[in-house]
Amino acid sequence: MAGIKETKELVEFAITFGNAIAQATKDGKFNFSDISLFIPVAIKAPTAFTGISDVDEELEDLSEDELHELHSVVEGFVSDDSNTEIIAEQSFRVGLELSRLVALLVGDTDTDLVD
Repeated sequence: MAGIKETKELVEFAITFGNAIAQATKDGKFNFSDISLFIPVAIKAPTAFTGISDVDEELEDLSEDELHELHSVVEGFVSDDSNTEIIAEQSFRVGLELSRLVALLVGDTDTDLVD
């Protein structure tokens, strides 16, 4: 069993990033004072992407308990439980796509992240 450490970190990063964008654009403007909303994103980024190559392995043997653990992580970030599963799925996709983008930008086309 691989665990879900890297997957959780990726989901946490993506939700933190999404929350920062949502808060920053809530008033219809993005200005200098909104930059502070992105500090938690910058803090979570290194851990979210350092072990990104382990996420596929973690998801291959995802147990029911681990799935519930991921849902608990998401529930810690959202107030509407009816969207928890959708938010979990989208946050994973966003994190994975950002990882792919970074791999391409640094020229790492040999990674499993790049299709």
